[in-house]
Amino acid sequence: MSDVSVRAVSKEFDSLRALDNVSVDFPSGGFYALLGPSGCGKTTLLRLIAGFVAPTSGSISIAGEIVDAVPVEKRNVGMMFQSYALFPNLNVYDNVGFGPSVRGIARPEIRRRVGEVLELVQLSGLENRRPHELSGGQRQRVALARAIVVQPKVLLLDEPLSALDKSLRVGMQVELKRIQRETGITTIFVTHDQEEALTLSDRVGIMRAGKLIQEGVPNEIYERPNSEFAARFLGDANMFRGTSNGRVIEVGDAVGIKTSMPVPKPGIAAGIAVRPEKMLVRENSGSFDPGMNMVEARVIQHIFAGASLTYILDWRGKEIKVFAQNTGGSAIREGTDVLVTWSPEHAIVVDL
Repeated sequence: MSDVSVRAVSKEFDSLRALDNVSVDFPSGGFYALLGPSGCGKTTLLRLIAGFVAPTSGSISIAGEIVDAVPVEKRNVGMMFQSYALFPNLNVYDNVGFGPSVRGIARPEIRRRVGEVLELVQLSGLENRRPHELSGGQRQRVALARAIVVQPKVLLLDEPLSALDKSLRVGMQVELKRIQRETGITTIFVTHDQEEALTLSDRVGIMRAGKLIQEGVPNEIYERPNSEFAARFLGDANMFRGTSNGRVIEVGDAVGIKTSMPVPKPGIAAGIAVRPEKMLVRENSGSFDPGMNMVEARVIQHIFAGASLTYILDWRGKEIKVFAQNTGGSAIREGTDVLVTWSPEHAIVVDL
């Protein structure tokens, strides 16, 4: 069941087509991430669902009702902005209680709701503080409390954690997921942070140039991207471009990359994406499994990151990146010739 359905929606601003025939369902009670680069249309889609702008064509339904002509205040949607947009002259209690008060809810009910939601976001006891007296993480929680206190059917989050530093952002990811699970509110959030999308969401939609190019559960999209763009945008990917011979993808004059996926017809250009953590690197000696893919490369650089090593390799002028677990041994020296191998099941055929 879907709380929000978008059907063939396009949006034009003068000569700019910000959204191009987008159709997507947002599951009831789910946490859905809209992921993409700046200008891809993800925030425009969020604003259309909220009712701040109207679609040029297509329709949007919330809880089974077409809301194209329904004003913002009657859509029962909560929205948290990237800037938080807190009232600087109001304390925490009044900021959170503002929404219910303008809806004409009685004061005793407002007190009950505000108390419950401040407890939920772990801000009880800070009711009398003003925004300038709060930390960045606390202001973020106030903005979230204000969005959910009106008991919305749908919660819309526009880059909700981008203003926080890394340590706060990681902590708030955990808290945001906890709050969403406890409330059960259908949540749609916009982000350009790949890790954030994978960590928080039940489903991910990747957008590019106003189009939704792929969607699915995070693991599915990460392991089986359908295009070079999706592979590169959601995580790191080594890309090999070549031509199908009906069995393998021929890259250059001597390398045939094997894949467990169906390959295009002979003569068709194709791409192969391989995640860096799926590759193995070792010094160029000894035998290897002939069922594996293999290329000979040279170590340009290795980067130590505590739990892991990143090898930057040169293969025929092309850069390859390989992630290796830090098992305590010495890193392979720069300038060393190495073998890079990977399984055909990790060679993903993608559209170019």
